Amino acid sequence: MEILLALPFLFQNHAGDGSPGSGGFVPRLSSPQAWMGRTGYRLSIENSLGGASGIIGISAAPGSSSWNGAPVWLDLGQLRVTRNFTLSGPAGVPGEGWVDLPFALPAPLEFLAGLTFWGQAAIFDPGASPSGICTSNALALVLTLPPKILVGCSVGSPSPWYTLDGLTGGLEQSGSFNGTAHRGVTRPGGLDQFLSVYGQGIMRGDWSGGSINWSPFWSTPSSMISGIAFDSTRQRLWVLAENNIGQDELFAVDADASSPTWGQTVAETTGASAVGIVQPWALSPDGNTAAIVKVLSDSVYLWDLDPSSSTYLQNTAHLDVPAHNQSAIHLVTNVGFTPDGKELVALVQHAGITNGEIGRYDLEAGVWIDHDPVAFGAQCIGELSSPPILMGSAPTDLDLARDGWMVVCGFGAPLGGGQGTEGWLGRLDTTSLSGSGVTWTPYTGGRVDNSWHCKLDGDQAVVAVGTHGAPAGDIQFLDASTMTFRGSEFLPGVGQITTLAWR
Repeated sequence: MEILLALPFLFQNHAGDGSPGSGGFVPRLSSPQAWMGRTGYRLSIENSLGGASGIIGISAAPGSSSWNGAPVWLDLGQLRVTRNFTLSGPAGVPGEGWVDLPFALPAPLEFLAGLTFWGQAAIFDPGASPSGICTSNALALVLTLPPKILVGCSVGSPSPWYTLDGLTGGLEQSGSFNGTAHRGVTRPGGLDQFLSVYGQGIMRGDWSGGSINWSPFWSTPSSMISGIAFDSTRQRLWVLAENNIGQDELFAVDADASSPTWGQTVAETTGASAVGIVQPWALSPDGNTAAIVKVLSDSVYLWDLDPSSSTYLQNTAHLDVPAHNQSAIHLVTNVGFTPDGKELVALVQHAGITNGEIGRYDLEAGVWIDHDPVAFGAQCIGELSSPPILMGSAPTDLDLARDGWMVVCGFGAPLGGGQGTEGWLGRLDTTSLSGSGVTWTPYTGGRVDNSWHCKLDGDQAVVAVGTHGAPAGDIQFLDASTMTFRGSEFLPGVGQITTLAWR
């Protein structure tokens, strides 16, 4: 089952905005995941002037400059590749120009894993102001080992883990931990994966040699440990765990192998437990902010994790997701940041089979985005938004794509308040901060029992969802564009799936 290849190519990591050309169109540069050994790899340019010529550059370092008024996000002194091209599409028509540029990737080499290059294109467009040149967005292109999927479970002690081939979905390795595998993250490049394991702390999975080998990386001061995130800028793991007096705090663990404090605590918040029991949390893309959810409430707290800030390691905001008396219960079950870091997204659960909601908070404006300006107060995305969005009850997980859309899953009643508990999954597209242009594409191909976790692959083209006990399989793979079934896998001895992590 080829679940990745021949699927739509989406963005790698955004590294800077472009500038408009004719008709106000900003050229768009996109890329699939740059995993080594991938055939047919290409960079794609679209949304530009048909028939125009241009040049693409790939640099070993980012930069910040301009070329005749157009922004350039590459270090031009470290250019490794330049290539001239001519856009296809009807000549002279704004927004209709496109081209696919093939590039060869090396065979999988572990010492290259995580090596990053920066790419950007410039278009010679007479309609571009002020001087006939416009630039595309810039991308950070990370060389990565071929795709794998790490699965962790909760069945007590021991609890099983599995690795699957990311191209076929087939089972490759399995084992167990002496505790629940709570959450997993992957270092850019895929050579390391880290799991937070109850009672053990952080376990490090080393992919050197082609198979994963586990070893203890960091011991939690107490037994309780939950979510984990990777700050790639500072090479830190952040984890929410109990300290030695039983209080929940965020700990920063040095994950830089060249550092003398590798594997040691280098920072710790104070006062996270003062807001009550906390657990679900998320790290902003720049690593500067944590959003922590107070359990069984509608409250989200922001924590400053920027070492250069005067409020470093302190709580800086308390946000309550808007309530509409839709049910007696109104609580946040998970949170995430958009890839540009401009929005916070919160999943909201109501009582029983009442459909869940999604709140969007504009971090720059400091307001909840209103999805029905006619109604009183700010409306979340859900039954009371305009248009109404019927997701299903008890939402549990979300994963945000690099260009803004997201996949969301839940273990409650599906498809607008049915009586079953077979779970649900769907794709939500939002096109503006004003709250307009929201569309919901549900998965309707079968049961997704116990769908507590869903994660997008590196191409943002396939979503994996844990569906322990579902007739189709314990892990199901869906096309992220159409939300249609692509394949599944049964896992021996599996329990409740508590983590999914792609590399």
